[in-house]
Amino acid sequence: MKRVANGIVLAGLLLATGGCMQNQRPGASGKPALDTSKERDLSYMIEREVDGRPVVMSGDDLEFRSGERFRLRFRPGFKAYIYVANRGSHQDSYHLLFPASEADHNPLDKGTATSLPASPAWLKLDQSPGDEYLTLIASTMPLEEFEKATEIPREKFDSELTDIERQYQPTSSRRFQDGDWTKYFAARDGDLVLVAKLALQHEKK
Repeated sequence: MKRVANGIVLAGLLLATGGCMQNQRPGASGKPALDTSKERDLSYMIEREVDGRPVVMSGDDLEFRSGERFRLRFRPGFKAYIYVANRGSHQDSYHLLFPASEADHNPLDKGTATSLPASPAWLKLDQSPGDEYLTLIASTMPLEEFEKATEIPREKFDSELTDIERQYQPTSSRRFQDGDWTKYFAARDGDLVLVAKLALQHEKK
């Protein structure tokens, strides 16, 4: 991966995992009612450049062609430590895209909308088709594993993320579309880590 005038060259794939609802109270209808009192949320969207302007991608239409440009936008609904990591289909390591400089401030305040990269820059797909893996993490506390890293071997990253997800597994979670934003809600007593695993399908132009 290298920096270019309009952003960062990537090769790859995007979308996200949702969650199942658990630990819910019965409602009047006999169906489980969701307890939202301890929920925290993370909103995100993907913008594609079309004729020089950003267009929000929606539904399952997430196929890209070589040379196309896009941005990831996110907005935590709580004071959150944000980490964004990327691994291309032909790469053996994940690269930390956020935070990546002193200008990337953690934690982000509740409701802070951030573009990656910052407008007017874009992420640009290279000429190598394959699956691109983006991982968006929002945590109530700093995650030492990702605080100082710029590049993490795939096996180590996957292992550390699995341990984090196991340790901070939510008791309930849900995901839905709210206008242009995908909203991911999760609940847990104490500290919580929300993980959205994004996959972008990159086909040759």
